[in-house]
Amino acid sequence: MDNMITLSMEKNKFFMFENENALIILKIRDVEITKWEKLLDELFNKIESSSISELTKETDLLFKKDLIKKRDELHQLSDLFQIQQKRLDNNLKLNIEDDYEGYMIQGILRDKMKTAQISLIELKYKFMVYFSTTH
Repeated sequence: MDNMITLSMEKNKFFMFENENALIILKIRDVEITKWEKLLDELFNKIESSSISELTKETDLLFKKDLIKKRDELHQLSDLFQIQQKRLDNNLKLNIEDDYEGYMIQGILRDKMKTAQISLIELKYKFMVYFSTTH
């Protein structure tokens, strides 16, 4: 029985470590998105005074909206990870052996993180292709 308790507590610690890393990655992505937005603002300000087409200006604004939407999604995901961290920390403090709902939540968060990463990579790729051909 003691081995089961130890194993369960180690699982909680592993999940907490996994979540800490996810939160770090989310913060890095937030900084990255902020830099993209600044780049967009600089480019938009430059083209504002030039004779670049309205389509280019509109597309730039759409990218900015996509970046803002992506940042909001990442903030929501970060909030979910923080809630899960509190749950896992509470489980450790109270020696809760098997929190099956918490384990399911962990799997869902892991999947959401993968989806967010892929989505961000796709947006970044579109962003780079667009700017390399338009600006």
